[in-house]
Amino acid sequence: MQALGPDKAGPIGPPRESAQRGSQPDCAFRTWAALLIDALRRYAFVMTVSNRRRAGRPARRILDTLVFWCLFSIATACPAFADATKGAAQGAFLVGTERGLYQALPGQGASPDQSGFSFRKLWDQGEVRAIVPAPYGWFFITSKGILFSSDLSVFENRSLGLPTRTLVSVSQEGIMPRREALEIKALAVDPGRQGRIAACTASEVFLSENRGLSWVSLGSPSASPGIKALAFAPLRSADMALDYSANGTASSDATADKGHSSVKSASWALWLSHSIKGVFTRTFDEAAASTAGSTSSSEAKGAPSSNGQSGWVAQSAKLPHVFGSNVQEVSGFALFPGQSGSPGAPSEPVLLAGLSFLGRFYRFDQASRSFVEVYSDGGDFGIAESLQHAAGNVGYCMGRGLVHSFSFDPKSGKASLIASEALTTLLKNAMAAAAVADSGLAGQVLCAGFPEGSLKEANNSFSLNELWLLQEQDPAAGSLATEAIDAGLSEKKARSELANGKNCIYLQTGFVVDPQSREKYFDLMAQLGINGLVIDMKDDEGRLRFDPESEMLREMGSAGDTLDLEAFALEAKARGIYLIARIVVFKDASLYRWNGGMLAVRNKTTGSTWQGTKADGSPIQELWVDPYASDVWTYNVEIAKEVVGRGFDEIQFDYIRFPTDGENIGVIDFPHKLPGMTQETALESFLRCARQAIAAPISIDIYGSNGWYRSGSRTGQDVEMLSNYVDVICPMLYPSHFEQDFLAYAPPEMRPYRIYRIGTLRNQAIARNKVLIRPYVQAFYLNVSYDQAYYGIEYVQKEIRGVKDGANQGMIFWNNSGRYTDLLPLE
Repeated sequence: MQALGPDKAGPIGPPRESAQRGSQPDCAFRTWAALLIDALRRYAFVMTVSNRRRAGRPARRILDTLVFWCLFSIATACPAFADATKGAAQGAFLVGTERGLYQALPGQGASPDQSGFSFRKLWDQGEVRAIVPAPYGWFFITSKGILFSSDLSVFENRSLGLPTRTLVSVSQEGIMPRREALEIKALAVDPGRQGRIAACTASEVFLSENRGLSWVSLGSPSASPGIKALAFAPLRSADMALDYSANGTASSDATADKGHSSVKSASWALWLSHSIKGVFTRTFDEAAASTAGSTSSSEAKGAPSSNGQSGWVAQSAKLPHVFGSNVQEVSGFALFPGQSGSPGAPSEPVLLAGLSFLGRFYRFDQASRSFVEVYSDGGDFGIAESLQHAAGNVGYCMGRGLVHSFSFDPKSGKASLIASEALTTLLKNAMAAAAVADSGLAGQVLCAGFPEGSLKEANNSFSLNELWLLQEQDPAAGSLATEAIDAGLSEKKARSELANGKNCIYLQTGFVVDPQSREKYFDLMAQLGINGLVIDMKDDEGRLRFDPESEMLREMGSAGDTLDLEAFALEAKARGIYLIARIVVFKDASLYRWNGGMLAVRNKTTGSTWQGTKADGSPIQELWVDPYASDVWTYNVEIAKEVVGRGFDEIQFDYIRFPTDGENIGVIDFPHKLPGMTQETALESFLRCARQAIAAPISIDIYGSNGWYRSGSRTGQDVEMLSNYVDVICPMLYPSHFEQDFLAYAPPEMRPYRIYRIGTLRNQAIARNKVLIRPYVQAFYLNVSYDQAYYGIEYVQKEIRGVKDGANQGMIFWNNSGRYTDLLPLE
């Protein structure tokens, strides 16, 4: 817990003395008046955010009002009152940053550069990723877990009972495992039952009946990670109509949230969005709650009902699919109060859903149990994030570069969006003010919370939690605020600027070992306008392609034909070529055999080393080392450090994933796995180790599907996680590797363009613009049906145009044989 004291007041304090200094008593009087005004600001803010929490306590609200007006009367008796209140904050709101939670005070900027803002620090123990209002206070999703505050003075950790994760750091002191809070992806407050909330990780949902003091797991509707959003909203069952009163509002719980047409608790459900599987609901058995007495156990109160094998029921009917594949991801939900078309007729609350990667909104139709489109921007890529109800049938949502005002017309069943210039300007000004080094605010602004009454357009508390959408699309732009406070982020900006805009080809090292062959490819790159080269420094067999100087590398590695690094780097730099060292990490036949297979994955049945097998029993020609082994991490980091020191500009890690192929995949064992570790934490631990040791830009290759969906399913390659440690993500969006009818609608020849434009934009959105997206571009023919019909120079040109119309931050052409005759000079 952290209490807000005088040292937390930030830049708010006594006004500056005027040029005509008064008497000493008058100066003291002015200071005293200013302190009273500051107390009024604090007290008014606490009253505002606590108003709904005290809805059922009229005596306390009357006392609050009397105290406030007493303070106000004393303060206004001061001759200095007018001076002390000049520029007083109106409409104070909350901002969450990479370094904490702040109160933003418009009209209180200490200088014009701060855009008329000042900031008061409320909590500074970690990153604040999302703000969730409740009738009785505020919840915050942070890097330390879930926090709750009823008054914005005391902050309580509400993560006890939620899962943690094990990460490992490697240093000179040895291997240091430690437990950290598992990342909370979403949190929802039930407006129909006081104290009920739900939270989720990417893989599991948890329910609490006591504001997070204790939790019970509700599992997940899918074995794959990818949970995106949660919400509480009504669900009409087939044999039960919602119970509404004659005046058009539903029968209410005494504790129902103001501003929503509430329904009896029995008809409320928990709604979930999964990035691959779609939307699900889970209802609650309120009979269990009625017999639970006063127990605080979340297992006893409102126990989940057993609708479906896991309790979750699919509700994705009529949501769009990714062109015949998985359901389009729902970014979030918002519950709007209902309005009937005629006086006296009943109405019911309206549940609206936005799509993460399409500019569309849908209403859930209770009668047909399906979604109905209410708004579309007409495009094939768009963002509809952070949809929030604000007042009546009006809400807000985030798009690229703008906050939108969202209105729903219950008569027509349609919605409309207009740019909210006022709220966009307010938030951008706050973010600009935060970028001033002396603003008092630490870290880039990530989210904002608006108390009831802080905006004249809104009568409900609400939040906007994807403020990265208001920032520039270029991650190299960085953040001036964090740059001034955290040198590491300044270094990230420099790395991004270095890596941005690199158009490259990949070559096996053997093509450039010989000076004459090297000259040929250097000339080809100049003709094509290519300014970057990716070559193997550790290849797919695990062979080092240089003579190592490191004792560790000489002991553990084996070499193939080697490259004279220094001479090669000098020649490449003289031609202005950016050098990227590809390092194949966990597929490594050489390290697999090292020291009797000590670092290899094992067969849990036989205890011997494991190798994948085909359906006929023959071996797959891939050998894997254990991704949980810290010796594997330090070995690969040592390779990276050496080649950077000897002339390379960037490190590119490939095969940073777990093995996926083999009929015998079920018997694979990872002997170096520590308790509590997962595939994701193994990769994250390796990347932490790499990031701390490597000053150069780091890029990483991922499956195309892992950048298309918000899931690290099967391989552990989670773009959201990866973007915290690398500078560039390189999705392999090869059209040949997707299903052959994927995005192949008319005209089918435009499929390569669609895959690369939409694919790079989806990667960019999942990574929240924190990294560069530099995809691998297919410059090879594969004997599959689509390539048989369409592959050629124009095929590659469409891919290039797709990249340029998408993320447009660079690309890498892949042809394993070094044949690049299908490329035309880049424009």
